[in-house]
Amino acid sequence: MQEGKSYALQKSRSDSVKAMDAVRALIEQIVKDRKIELAALSRELGKNHAYMQQFLKRGVPGKLPEDVRSRLAEFLGVDEVALGAPPSRREPEAAEAPGYFSIPVHDVRASAGQGAMIDVESEVGRWPFPVDYLKGALSLRTRQLSLIEVIGDSMEPTLRSGDRILVDLGDQSIEQGGVFAIYDGTVTVVKRIEKVPGSEPAEVVLMSDNPLHNDYRVLADMVHVAGRVVWFGRRM
Repeated sequence: MQEGKSYALQKSRSDSVKAMDAVRALIEQIVKDRKIELAALSRELGKNHAYMQQFLKRGVPGKLPEDVRSRLAEFLGVDEVALGAPPSRREPEAAEAPGYFSIPVHDVRASAGQGAMIDVESEVGRWPFPVDYLKGALSLRTRQLSLIEVIGDSMEPTLRSGDRILVDLGDQSIEQGGVFAIYDGTVTVVKRIEKVPGSEPAEVVLMSDNPLHNDYRVLADMVHVAGRVVWFGRRM
């Protein structure tokens, strides 16, 4: 009887190892296809720069913690179950009206003051948008989108306190500049970003449209971009 239990335990551990090997293989393939740097991915998850390197190459940790797994699934655009979540943990998706896509609304105050990270834990609801509008008028082909609220006057007159902004979480490239939602480890801010030509190491300028707020230069590697701001809405 004891031998049977021991065999079952060993088999369970073996199956678990194989399952995590499959998870690592999937992540490595996605990272390779999308040319995502592991250090950048680690920072996206709120971890130190070597976190994903250690997970993929050394098997540490043995499996992804639940909070990391959720963030990683959202960032990569895959089902959390594919990253090791038990199927029973999946919540049924709300039915969407034909021709509409429900975009998550996150309780994040995007300002120069208080804020939080845009992740699954901050989701408080969903707004339906016409798919034709997203693909046509906004030229968006991704479903990695988030709606957050602007607080503060740092981006006036472009954005005002209380505006709802649509953030394309799939567009984090600052090469062409633009307005982005940025997470600095403590707060989420909305700033206009421009690269500093010829800077070594690379630097960027974080700018407010309101002239009463100062611009500042930082190392490009220190800028944690959540996504590009592509739309806003406000009451007249």
